[in-house]
Amino acid sequence: MKLICQAVIRMLGMMMLASGASAQLQPLCSVNITDVNFGVIADTKQSIIQDTQATVSFQCVFPAGLLLSNVRFCVNIGDGSVENYFSKPGGFRKADAGENRKLTYDLYTNAGRSTVWGSNYHNIGGAGPYEHVMNTGLINILLGGTVNSTATLYARAFVDKKLKGGVYTSNFSGGEVVVDYGNGNSLTNCNSVPLGAQQTSATFNVAAIISNSCLVSATPLDFGSLSALNAPRDATCLLYTSPS
Repeated sequence: MKLICQAVIRMLGMMMLASGASAQLQPLCSVNITDVNFGVIADTKQSIIQDTQATVSFQCVFPAGLLLSNVRFCVNIGDGSVENYFSKPGGFRKADAGENRKLTYDLYTNAGRSTVWGSNYHNIGGAGPYEHVMNTGLINILLGGTVNSTATLYARAFVDKKLKGGVYTSNFSGGEVVVDYGNGNSLTNCNSVPLGAQQTSATFNVAAIISNSCLVSATPLDFGSLSALNAPRDATCLLYTSPS
């Protein structure tokens, strides 16, 4: 019994010391976002919707002695390298293929694509950042270590039937992706730019290929009426092509 009590007291002492040190200790976190790739979209001469998604990976390295049950991330994503989100009424994000050709798309926090992924640092129609909470686990409180978690970024492209073929891209780098993070007990939400939070960033690209197509039509090939096919018979028709 005496040995058990001594062990408990020793453990409590270690946790008290860790609690005092944890005010100075902070986790070091990074965020990675895979590219948003819509793939090849056939030029069908009809307006269509194309969905895809990307993976957002979170990693935190915790020093030993840090008493922290969770970390809250506020992932802010801007409008990318192609024009301002509200440069036109009813703004959406855009991807560009040059010669003033633009593909309309957007990024979302939910699978139903009803909640736009926004930012506290950019004007994305009033949409806010995505909030992600990482639970650290007891092993990191006592020993330190690395914790990983993931989330999904959802995307939807709105392909107009008049859109010309080409490779459409947009780049998110520099200040386009700003990630605030910190102790989930003090950083309680992502409703505004948090004071005293740590910060990191990420980069990713958006790409879609609209394939070129060619419409072909022809007049009927008519050989006329024949009583017997005992000699070659010629006929002609007209072919029409319409480039995309």
